[in-house]
Amino acid sequence: MMMKKWIATLLLLLMPCFALAQEDALTLTDAGVDLPGGSIHYPQIQGLDEEQTTLVNQALLEAGQISQRLERATLLTSAAVKLNVSWQADTQCLAGQVLSAVFTAEGAVTDSRSTYVYTTLNMDLASGENITWADLFQDEEAARAGIASYLEDELAPELSAHLMNSELTPLPEDFSLDASGMTLYYPISQLATLSDRAGAVHLSWCELLPYLKTGEGTVLRRIGAEAMVTLSDGSDIQKAADSGSLPGIPAQLGDNVQELVNTWGLLIDPDLYENGRLISLDGAAFRTVYLMTDRLTETLDSSVVQGIRMDRGSLYGLCIGKTSQSEWRQVLGEPDYTVALNEEEADSQRLQSGESDYYRYDTHTLRLHANEDGVLVSLMLLE
Repeated sequence: MMMKKWIATLLLLLMPCFALAQEDALTLTDAGVDLPGGSIHYPQIQGLDEEQTTLVNQALLEAGQISQRLERATLLTSAAVKLNVSWQADTQCLAGQVLSAVFTAEGAVTDSRSTYVYTTLNMDLASGENITWADLFQDEEAARAGIASYLEDELAPELSAHLMNSELTPLPEDFSLDASGMTLYYPISQLATLSDRAGAVHLSWCELLPYLKTGEGTVLRRIGAEAMVTLSDGSDIQKAADSGSLPGIPAQLGDNVQELVNTWGLLIDPDLYENGRLISLDGAAFRTVYLMTDRLTETLDSSVVQGIRMDRGSLYGLCIGKTSQSEWRQVLGEPDYTVALNEEEADSQRLQSGESDYYRYDTHTLRLHANEDGVLVSLMLLE
């Protein structure tokens, strides 16, 4: 009883104090504590009125099971395996009054053995209601069936070599949202990576296009997902190119490759291509997404990200596997130059034969590669 009272007091002390009604943008503040038995961190919201702040912050505590995690960590002072809880949330979603948070508990979650557990919270801050699949898809049942079929037919063969447990269906209940897509988080007993993490699968919105619920006021419009699958204006594409990063991919041109590997882990050994190496990282966001770097050294510690290559996903309507070369030229105009690749040349770059259009922007270059049918199959952001 005393332990629970201590935990409750600690949570109150860790909660930030908010004004009754702030006019500032919504933000999330990290709260938590580092203990001898582990590190427990979670977000708390700022920018709502007092009542909303209390409700949302309580929902965050419950979703992350923070009280239980704190109580568990206090028992692990001398244990060999500790308990660490961390969180992530998308700021663009928050700007659209959508809270999508992911909690990761790693270590001695329930007993002395190390494990990995995801929990999530998806909340419409405009209504105060939890976001369900019915808020995202026109027909929830059809969407679930279509996604399950896609996972079994397309992803299972692709992922099986990189997973210990690889049951992609039934679909998990935990998910998160951002402008680039939807990520499904699995129990470790169902889906586990070779690095002993619970598995997660990212699905881009363009992969889910037939099912999406879009339009005025919808969740997908507010988080920027609708804009990500609509090819209407090249200005957002240019801004993304000049930023040196692509939506939904936690890497940027110029980043140290070794630091990214330390954070995410290598999925497979780096693959040589004509001008360098393709780095495959372990993480849902990096499925068929590669970091491009030099081949000058055997180690990665002195290498930086010179390019980001997506073979799946979308960039403001440039939907891989769907958008045609003629469609993107209508919006972006004629490229600065085009390079045709025959089968041998394409294979040396790990591409399909076809044509690459290069668009030079203020600071970086966008390369759009079409196959022989004229369909976008690879999108690259280059230094």
